[in-house]
Amino acid sequence: SEARRRYLDFLGAQIDGSYRPALRAYERALRARNALLKSPAPRAREVAAYDAPLIEHGRVLLRLRAELTEMLAPLAVQAYRQISGGREKFALRFLPGASDDFRGDLERSHSESIRLRQTIVGPHRDDLELRVDQLSAAQFASEGQQRTIALAMKIAQADALKKANDGKAPLLLIDDIFGELDPERRNALLDNLPADSQKLVTATAMPWRDEIAADTIYQMRDRRLIRVKN
Repeated sequence: SEARRRYLDFLGAQIDGSYRPALRAYERALRARNALLKSPAPRAREVAAYDAPLIEHGRVLLRLRAELTEMLAPLAVQAYRQISGGREKFALRFLPGASDDFRGDLERSHSESIRLRQTIVGPHRDDLELRVDQLSAAQFASEGQQRTIALAMKIAQADALKKANDGKAPLLLIDDIFGELDPERRNALLDNLPADSQKLVTATAMPWRDEIAADTIYQMRDRRLIRVKN
């Protein structure tokens, strides 16, 4: 879940000026609150002193992450469908670490937080639910499907950045991503990468591709980089 939160944080910080300050302020309040909870005899009054900043900035994070997921979901679903050739259905959903009543969540979880010596509700528990054909991707997706999900979400991220930057497409650095994909998915991925982005792609071999639509191709031979196509 931490990696999936980082995925949202990277995009949020790029497209919304309020995202990074809210994230940093929330993290500071959370560290201080957890430090008190880990003390030998945590005092409820001292712990509660950090509830206000935690709630203030946590609500901002919860809202922004929900909005990001709402924007990303259709883009990721479309990218997955293109890479997989429509063989499976992908779904993406935001799982908040707290309800709309964040203050009430903190109060109700106080005893358990004292027992576990950490804050157990809040945006630091946010996650993304990933499903393929209505099944949990974490439990049931093959390696190829998992790689397809990761690529689809990155393409969605690129599409979102383009929309946020007045149509200016980002540079895509794609490093050796074909290993777990069958030839059909590899070809579909190359055919469906954002057309208006500059792309730098590496691979250990490409015998599954009869024709490479690239401006320039290099090969590593004897530790030297040799241009094989202009």
